[in-house]
Amino acid sequence: MNNLYFNKNIQLIHKEIQGKLNKTNKLIDAYLNSEIPIIPKLGKYFFKKKGKQLRPVMCLLSSKMINKNYSNLKTDIYMSAALEFIHAATLLHDDVIDKGTIRRGQKSINEIWNNKFSVLLGDFMFSKSFQLMTQGKSLKAMEHLSEVSSKISEGEFLQLSNEKNIKLKSTEYIKIISLKTAELFGAALKIPAVLTEK
Repeated sequence: MNNLYFNKNIQLIHKEIQGKLNKTNKLIDAYLNSEIPIIPKLGKYFFKKKGKQLRPVMCLLSSKMINKNYSNLKTDIYMSAALEFIHAATLLHDDVIDKGTIRRGQKSINEIWNNKFSVLLGDFMFSKSFQLMTQGKSLKAMEHLSEVSSKISEGEFLQLSNEKNIKLKSTEYIKIISLKTAELFGAALKIPAVLTEK
């Protein structure tokens, strides 16, 4: 019941920003292009199931709330795509670290191909996220997302370091999930304000 309620709310939120979310997804597809055929093949497979896209949705919703000229802005679309690429990269790397075999209801990249392809696709997506950030034309926004990317890695290191720690304190656990998950959610809400310098 809770999941159904959550999904209905997500659908309502999607309606508010659907036009820009569609543009974000087209941008993601465009940035998956490469002369190396395996890259778009893997990328299209990975994004076949898009998930809830919470980070780009939050970014676009935040932008809509604070910008009077929301419909004319393009920078928020670039940044929402960058956020999705960062998130995707972390999932690809996570599947290797955790030996995951299923991602978004389908076999993971590392399960079908191998760990090397999953790591390299994650690296490719990280690099694309930074290309997208440059289109935001805000050094502060780039700086913030770069810092958040580092924090996500720190969260992974902290989790891996405590993998067999059965006495992990709740404060340490909260620190791990804050670094791994909450930082990127926070960035999704903050970036539109950084772009408009509000």
